[in-house]
Amino acid sequence: MRNCKLLMMVAIALLLSASALADVPKLMNLQSILRDGTGNPVADGAYLVKFIIWDDPVASGTGNERWSSGFQAINTLDGLLQYHLGSNTALPNDLFAGSDTALFLGITVGVDPEMSPRIKLTSVAFSQHALRSGSSSEASSLGGQVPSYYLDWNNLSNVPAGFADGIDDDTNMGASAPLQINAGNVEVIADGIDASHIATGGIGSDEVLDNSLTAIDLGTNSVFADEIAAGAVGTSEIATGSIINSDVSNAAGIDVTKISGTAVNLSSTQTITGDKRFGDSTMRISGTGVRVGDGGGPVPSVLVYTERQYNEASPRYGHVTDLDNSSTGTLYGYQALIGGTSDAGGERYGFMARVDNGDAATETQYALNAGAGRSTKTAGISYGVDATAAAGVGATARAVYGGASGGGTLHAGYFVGHVNITGFLSKGGGAFKIDHPLDPANKYLMHSFVESPDMMNVYNGNAQLDGLGRATVQLPDYFEALNREFRYQLTSIGSSQPDLYVEQEVLDNRFVIAGGQPDGRVSWQVTGIRKDPWAQANRIQVEVEKSGTERGKYVHYKEYGVALTQAVDGVELQRALDEEKAQHTPIE
Repeated sequence: MRNCKLLMMVAIALLLSASALADVPKLMNLQSILRDGTGNPVADGAYLVKFIIWDDPVASGTGNERWSSGFQAINTLDGLLQYHLGSNTALPNDLFAGSDTALFLGITVGVDPEMSPRIKLTSVAFSQHALRSGSSSEASSLGGQVPSYYLDWNNLSNVPAGFADGIDDDTNMGASAPLQINAGNVEVIADGIDASHIATGGIGSDEVLDNSLTAIDLGTNSVFADEIAAGAVGTSEIATGSIINSDVSNAAGIDVTKISGTAVNLSSTQTITGDKRFGDSTMRISGTGVRVGDGGGPVPSVLVYTERQYNEASPRYGHVTDLDNSSTGTLYGYQALIGGTSDAGGERYGFMARVDNGDAATETQYALNAGAGRSTKTAGISYGVDATAAAGVGATARAVYGGASGGGTLHAGYFVGHVNITGFLSKGGGAFKIDHPLDPANKYLMHSFVESPDMMNVYNGNAQLDGLGRATVQLPDYFEALNREFRYQLTSIGSSQPDLYVEQEVLDNRFVIAGGQPDGRVSWQVTGIRKDPWAQANRIQVEVEKSGTERGKYVHYKEYGVALTQAVDGVELQRALDEEKAQHTPIE
């Protein structure tokens, strides 16, 4: 209801009993007339009303809220509104603790703004602090006397002998006037006895009851080594867990035999048993081998076994080696020395890799991915893969062996860029494979190899002459697109035809033979020099000057009868020989 107003004749009363020591209801009674915007009492019914006690009189959202009833549904009759503050939400005990504290009651009806002005709470409410007067635990034992009454020794009872007059009869207790106790107990205040009060040897084991001294009875560093007899403290005197790291000096020098089975020492040999867990991985080490990454034990057939199951879209690496050398020493990211001269035989693999990412996976698989160098490197040689193999008489060595099988496109080797072979090349066949000159985006063109100094293509066939001794030879439709500088050769078949000649050179991928015998036969050959874009950009230079480190050296040094040091690849060949000799040298 909008525009509700409280009649300013508001009755607020604190419900207190007559006795200050009796239980006092912690409630404040509020009665008022709730009127509408025209000044008439509101209609009978329930209204949501919230009461808040503030420390500020201004109803503008300022000040600190000290207590709130929250919205309460209150029934009115003829506009009369009655509510006990504290009946739903208790009033804090210290709400009216300060005599000079001014508090104000704010009232809000429904969605209307808080009524203004707030109502100041006067002494009736602040008298609630009188509740605290009966909360003292000593109130019933004071006998109704003021505290100063008990400052007089004559008003005290049960005073020990020697103190009845209020004077300490032994103010000089110490080494010259020792305190003697015949029977009973004496209470000593904290730090009441110091070293001057105890003669050397004055306290022995008989004077200290078992468990009578605890940690709080001994100050830090209060007991030194010379105060503890050798063997005086045994395991039975030290509770489990009572000595922690901070109790032991860094220079304590505890012998490893004292911590055997409980801690790992890094400077001596120890036997460590049981699984050791690092993070979420388990490592097990035995005489069989090492297993890391799952709960299984070492596998007899595997020296080091690592395993981890992933369900991740980002890359994961089974092994990463990161080495750096600011000097010239050689770095090996991986070295494997497998087998030896005493082996009885059997296959040996320095490195074996297999990759399988599922039958339906379209991602590329690499059993070995190797890279070396960078495009900014201006000196030296980079090898993505460097492999050598050696064999004696009767054996075979293959530095690189590649094979591909299956039903798809198969390449035992695939190279992007130039390939240089210094030895003999043996092949079942060979061809160039280029973008087709007539449809380079969608087709390849392949020709068998022909060795010549000028990238020559060769075309040949047999022609049947007509009754006039002529024949038109049709060449492939890509002939003129691929070739230039045509050369012809004609040979008579069966009988001499001395007048054979090329009547018309290649035009529209055909040429004409004439001058032959009627119905004669001719074997023909046409060559052309490749003119496709790749050939134009990579024309063979027939004679090349050796330069740099290759000058003065030989590709086939043995055939020329020179030393290995004069070979073009002498450094690499020597290194291969050295590695062969040292392949079974232990890694230090």
